[in-house]
This record gives sequence, C-alpha cells and structure tokens, in this order.
Amino acid sequence: PVAFMRWYAWLAYACVYEPTFHTDPRKGSFYELISIVIDNPVATITAGIITNGFYDLLKYICKRVVGQVTAPETTKVKGLIERKEPVINKLCDNIREPVKAFHRPIRTNRDVVIGIERARKSLVQYNKNTYDFISNEVYSELEYGLSCNVTKMNTLSEYGRVYLDQLKKTVPYEVTEGVSFAERLILSKSLDDTQNKIEEKIKIDIKKLMDKEGRVIKIYIYRVY
Repeated sequence: PVAFMRWYAWLAYACVYEPTFHTDPRKGSFYELISIVIDNPVATITAGIITNGFYDLLKYICKRVVGQVTAPETTKVKGLIERKEPVINKLCDNIREPVKAFHRPIRTNRDVVIGIERARKSLVQYNKNTYDFISNEVYSELEYGLSCNVTKMNTLSEYGRVYLDQLKKTVPYEVTEGVSFAERLILSKSLDDTQNKIEEKIKIDIKKLMDKEGRVIKIYIYRVY
C-alpha cells in the first residue's frame, strides 16, 4: 500500500509542469506540453502499470472528481476500487483543488474546452458543465445523530465509506481532527460488524459536501457514538 500511495501521490504533489511550446492547430486553440515526473518508478510500480494502468487511473480519477464516474478498463484500477481501503476517495480529495484551478480559463470563457490526452487518445474533457459541477460545491449545516454502519475504512487514515440510513446508500467519509481515538474504534468495530453481517448501527454527527443539485459527494464526521 505504501508503494501504491507513493506512486499516486503525483496527482497532488509530484507533477512538474514544463510548458515547452504553444502552437495554433486551429483558431482560438493551443496545445501545452506537460511533463509528469514520477519519483523512483522502478521501486514503486511495475512497467505494466506505468502505461495502461497509469492512464486508466488518471482518467478514472479526473472524471470522478467532476461527477463523471466511468468503469475502469484495467484490472489494476478495478482492484483499487474494490479494495477495503478507500484509496480512490483519498486521491479524489487530493486532486479536487488542483482540478478546480485547472478550470480557471472556463470561468472567463464558457466556450473553452480543456482536454487531457494520451498519444492522440482523449482521456478527459473539462468544459462549462464540469466547471459548474466543481465550482458549485456547498457544505450543509451540522447534522446530528445520523444512523449508519461502516462498509470500508483505512485505519491509518481518516478516510472510509459508510452506509447512511438517511440516504439509503454508501457515501465516502472523512474523519475530522476532533474525533477521538475511542470514537475511531467505534468506526472500526462497525466495519467488523458489517463484515460479520451483524446488523448493528452507530450514530454520527456530520456535515455533507454536496454538488449544485444537492447530491452528496462525501461527508465529514465530527462525532461518533
């Protein structure tokens, strides 16, 4: 897991942008070459992941963060999504602010389309619709005593997923700094109960991060009991 996270960290921390040339393929457009530097790739990932797996992960995460969830094409990325540890949630959180910054040209010109491509193959396109999605996120007021059970979690981080009875579905969560060690143990116990098919519920106080349509993107947990 450490090796995986070292690789994926480029999404937030290890990208080196090197604009080398601009050309005009058509009126009003230009290309910018971006070089991505991965620290010590041999020690962290195999050559196979460097190619198809890398671009599949890039495509999946960059689309998911703007509400466009697509099925992954490689077994490596499928495996990450299915893991008990919510790695994908962490990565989406890491790139949310950079992707917002990436949309700045669209804020001033609604006709701008920003594309991410791999060797003449389109991976992601950002436009006015994705700009509206990511720039209109709102937080709810604090909600108390919501019933849930944990379905995924990483005991070494603040991230996981819960089935929220109020919404009747699972949602990603992030534990805030004020949650105590004892409360985190309650979350861990809830995951054990879920895996052992024990129908026990816990209560949480939360704030919701929502898109402009009111759909829940993730929740922040402030108290567990």
